[in-house]
Amino acid sequence: MKQLITFLALLLVHVLVFSQTEHKIFYDNGNLKQVGQFDANGNCTGEWKYYGYSGKLEKVGNFLNQQQIGEWFFYIDGYLYNIANYKDGVIQTDKWYHKNGKTLALGQYKDGKKTGKWKFYQESGALKQIGRYKDGKEDGNWIWFYSNNQIACRGKYKKGLKTKGWRWYYENGNLKNVSNYVNGKRNGQWKWYNENGVLLEMGQFKSGDKRGQWKLYNENGNLTETRNY
Repeated sequence: MKQLITFLALLLVHVLVFSQTEHKIFYDNGNLKQVGQFDANGNCTGEWKYYGYSGKLEKVGNFLNQQQIGEWFFYIDGYLYNIANYKDGVIQTDKWYHKNGKTLALGQYKDGKKTGKWKFYQESGALKQIGRYKDGKEDGNWIWFYSNNQIACRGKYKKGLKTKGWRWYYENGNLKNVSNYVNGKRNGQWKWYNENGVLLEMGQFKSGDKRGQWKLYNENGNLTETRNY
């Protein structure tokens, strides 16, 4: 009986060792390129690590049946710049970082494409822009901010293309530019102002090109030139 137990224990060790084999690949300079394990079917399983030519860690994460699962960590020159979460090999969420460790961007995916609300941040931690994606393309309202939290720009996308009215602002909050878009191209009235709110230029666009009469003004708001397109 004792011999049988010993035999079964040795057999179990044998199965474990050969069902998951460590795999290593090296660069021509001798540095480790990647290391991980294969299961009995030859699929990547468990934790895998990938290194750059200089030997620095570039990414680490887990596989199950050859598919990425759970959190994966990505590095550049030793600093963590991205954490992505996978399910059955498909990315679910994404979080990016500045070198100082503060969040750069975060959002989610659907079927491997960006979806829903995404936020982007400045190195200071202040919000830089916020908007929504649909099927991997910008869709709906987007807003950009200055470092003082003042709105820099706001507009709308449809299937990744600018649409309808867009507004740009100076850091003091005054309006800078008014544009209208159709299918990503300027279309309709266009106006440009200086920081004090004085109109400097106005005219019409059609399919991205200037059309008709355009008027230019000086810093005092006086008409200085008229051009026709």
